[in-house]
Amino acid sequence: MSEANLTKEENKRIEILLNKYAKCISLNDNDVGKTSTIKHNIELVRDVAIKQPIRRVNGELAERIEKTLEQDHKDGIIRPSNSPWSSCIVPIVKKCGGLRLAVDYRILNSLTVKDSFPLPNLNDAVYNLHGSKYFSTLDLTRGYYNVPMDEQSIPLTAFSTSRSHWEFVRMPFGLCNAGATFQRLMNMVLRGFSWSECICYIDDALILGSTFEEHYNNLHDVLTCLSQHGLKIKPQKCFLFRKAVKFLGYEVSQNGIMPDRKNIEGITGFPKPTTVKNVRSFLGIVNFYRLHIPNCSIIQKPLSALTGKNKVLVWNDDAEKAFIKLKQLLVSPQLLAYPDYNSIEPLEIHVDSSLTGAGAVLSQKQLGVVRPIAFISTSWGVTEQNYASTARELAGLRWAVKKLAPFLRGREFIVHTDNQPLIFLSNTKLSGFQATLTLLQMHYHACMKLFQIVLVPKSL
Repeated sequence: MSEANLTKEENKRIEILLNKYAKCISLNDNDVGKTSTIKHNIELVRDVAIKQPIRRVNGELAERIEKTLEQDHKDGIIRPSNSPWSSCIVPIVKKCGGLRLAVDYRILNSLTVKDSFPLPNLNDAVYNLHGSKYFSTLDLTRGYYNVPMDEQSIPLTAFSTSRSHWEFVRMPFGLCNAGATFQRLMNMVLRGFSWSECICYIDDALILGSTFEEHYNNLHDVLTCLSQHGLKIKPQKCFLFRKAVKFLGYEVSQNGIMPDRKNIEGITGFPKPTTVKNVRSFLGIVNFYRLHIPNCSIIQKPLSALTGKNKVLVWNDDAEKAFIKLKQLLVSPQLLAYPDYNSIEPLEIHVDSSLTGAGAVLSQKQLGVVRPIAFISTSWGVTEQNYASTARELAGLRWAVKKLAPFLRGREFIVHTDNQPLIFLSNTKLSGFQATLTLLQMHYHACMKLFQIVLVPKSL
């Protein structure tokens, strides 16, 4: 608790709280909760049993697999099976030397009716934290295993080793609808909590509070709900009453959002790509944090050009420069602020278009300082590159407002531009763009409050 700078009295209250809810805190990895709130059901498109061949492993690993499965049987996770179904088991040796068992359910998933229950949008989740000063994260012990399988669906989860045939009585990882089922469960468990109190993304929960007392009450209420629904948390992965925590790949604090330093370390040590797959992997990580990188799309364009279908990697100087530049920007990423929708200060968009693309930054004045909230960018195609200057600026404005619509909808905002004709949009002749302008005005008069366009000198 020392990292949270709490008083002795506050620490004592937390200790009493945790003792009160000791039954929802796992003693070890084998102490898994079991909810009666929901069961996981698998509905098939067609019921035809699939039996996959067993993958051979060496003798030592085979012994470890059987020992792990016997422990899971003892813990009530699996049971011996007589099912005609059989998927492949995939043993994964962790860096620490431990063993994790996964099952390849790709064929079963292809025959499964998909569950369309929504998962929270990651950006919506992490951008909803303005005003929070205390943070706690809770991690459920072996998350999915807290959910029992529907009895009729258990045989479908069967898998085999060279020595045994098993099936899951708890919901396993790898099923295509497992995430949706777990999110549905957590929405039921945490019904009534606003996102200013608790945010849950599958099995990761973030509890918030602007004061110790508020945060304490929110944590108390969340633990009450988990206990009532038979769920258990893993204490080693829970962090309470912190000023900053890691959540969904970010580090969040009262100051704002930063990429998780551990993930950034992986980027800085990323070797120069030698295959198209390597390039896609690198861009995947970059794009996850693109809101922190000014002009990301424009910078990464030479790399994106290498990832087309059936492309053979031809590394060139432009790709090398883009690769190095992106790594440099991620070493010292921008700290992004949370939007304050209760402030009298409007949201502001600074837009700039060039021949190659457009970039914009969403910002807001907070405590007398203009702080960035998100950076966005796009690269132009041949059509946009042939636009006249003012038309291209208007295209950039339209794109930026549309891209940032989730932040802007229902709010007054200001657009800053260094293109003077945009200040007099209604008097500017833009052959072919008048319809675009009209649609823009109609859409935002209907869905948003009026916005103002302000001229910024180019020197700024």
